[in-house]
Amino acid sequence: MFDLSADQKLDVLIVLFSIWLLVFTFSILYKLKLFTSGKDPERAHDRLTILENKGDYEAMLEVASWFLETQSKNIQIYWAKGRALYKLKRFEEAQMIFEDIRDTEPLWAEDANKYISSIAEKTHNKALK
Repeated sequence: MFDLSADQKLDVLIVLFSIWLLVFTFSILYKLKLFTSGKDPERAHDRLTILENKGDYEAMLEVASWFLETQSKNIQIYWAKGRALYKLKRFEEAQMIFEDIRDTEPLWAEDANKYISSIAEKTHNKALK
């Protein structure tokens, strides 16, 4: 079907290898960019945990919001956003997230209810002062 000489076959292999190498290089560079920016989807949970342990809730909220733009169904990241809002005392926003989680994720409902109760206590106590 293809009558190619040995030199032509070698040229085809070189071209195919060059294309593969180019795609591989761009893939690595993209992953490196995501990794160094702290926004690698594969490491989202780890990054958010590190930020929470540092007490950098503003950065945690920013990273969680960024991830949710592309991974809106990721419950762990959504939970992290709620926790960041809670720690930043943005209780109304946090409560909406925890109520949504409670209503859509039965396995997370009990923990979400704990946050909702805590928010109710904090806002009630604040109103009494």
